[in-house]
Amino acid sequence: MSSQRPVEVEAAETAVPRWSPWLIAGAVVALVVAVVLLRDNLVRLAGEGSFDLNVYRGALGDFLSGKSLYKFYVVGHGTHYPFTYPPFAGLVMAPLGMWTYAPVRAVWAAIQYALVALLVVLVRRRTPAARYGWGVEGWLITVLSFCAVALNETFTEGVALGQMSLAVVALVLVDFLALPPKWRGTLVGIAAAIKLTPLIFLPYFAITRQWRALVNATVATAGAAAVGYVVLPADSKLYWTKLLFDTSRVGDPTAWRNKSLLGLLSHFNIGGPLQHQLWLALVLVISVVAFWQAWRCFRRGEELAAALVVGTLSTVVSPISWVHHLVWIPLIAIYLVMLARRGPTLLGAGLLVTLITGSIFIGFGTGNLVDKTLGDVICLVLLSFALFGLPRRSSVGTTRSPVL
Repeated sequence: MSSQRPVEVEAAETAVPRWSPWLIAGAVVALVVAVVLLRDNLVRLAGEGSFDLNVYRGALGDFLSGKSLYKFYVVGHGTHYPFTYPPFAGLVMAPLGMWTYAPVRAVWAAIQYALVALLVVLVRRRTPAARYGWGVEGWLITVLSFCAVALNETFTEGVALGQMSLAVVALVLVDFLALPPKWRGTLVGIAAAIKLTPLIFLPYFAITRQWRALVNATVATAGAAAVGYVVLPADSKLYWTKLLFDTSRVGDPTAWRNKSLLGLLSHFNIGGPLQHQLWLALVLVISVVAFWQAWRCFRRGEELAAALVVGTLSTVVSPISWVHHLVWIPLIAIYLVMLARRGPTLLGAGLLVTLITGSIFIGFGTGNLVDKTLGDVICLVLLSFALFGLPRRSSVGTTRSPVL
């Protein structure tokens, strides 16, 4: 297998089916409804406090005054919440601690919505939906997709908390979809230096024999960590030798908000005293299958699909995956819709509707057993994408969706 970055299969087709006036009218109505919901959602979010942003700002304020990043914490839900990212993340996020709360929160939220728009455009470019260009249909597809992601609970929780999960995902996907081949892997490495979960893409580069990308990612991660050590030597030593292994700082794996595989096992006490060993065994099996699925996507020239599968895997195998870590799901959903085939389109649209803000399928399990069970459905969705991958971008003989 060549080490060069694969050439993506041409997304646009020779014939561009046009939408009927009725379909355009229906899409406009859907867009009006989505915009109204988005407005209401923005009003709601504006009235809430950003808990995680407060943690960041407190820790960064200590850093900017010459103290440690890791001593500050906020008390909430009966526990302590400290800064949990590597020292390099503190350097990148330092501007969040330089200004007052209100403008920082507004700017950070605006950046996240802008990143959603960027990701929607990048995803559309690598799917059959690209064939519509920027005509009426193209604009409707893009704006509706933006609204769908912006209304998804995985995204809105991240905005409400002031989280950085989407920014990390954006770095990874921009690397896959927009970075020149010779720099491929660099942004993945930087993302991994900010938050460790993108390290899962290094085995993917190795399996697909993308050696340049593997080297770039490794060097970028190590270089960023070295910068963190130079600027914050004491904090770097503390983090890499002690705090990295203290998973309790991130949270309790048994919490109902945890949507990872370990969370699912712990919620229903599956495995009993051997639960941790069972989890490790399942992680190994699921990882092998998911990397194989990603490799198949790569061989077909569908590396966006490969990235989405590996990103999903990262949320499954991580000991803790909070809801805002699962923003891979709405991105997968719009990818499926943009494949412009009936089956994937219906699946993607179903995901977007059922996981809208306030969905019972992404709840925190604060009610009865039924509520808690429904709240873990999202883990099963993640598992299915990791194990079965994503549909081909094109399939001979399939029925075209009337939506796109």
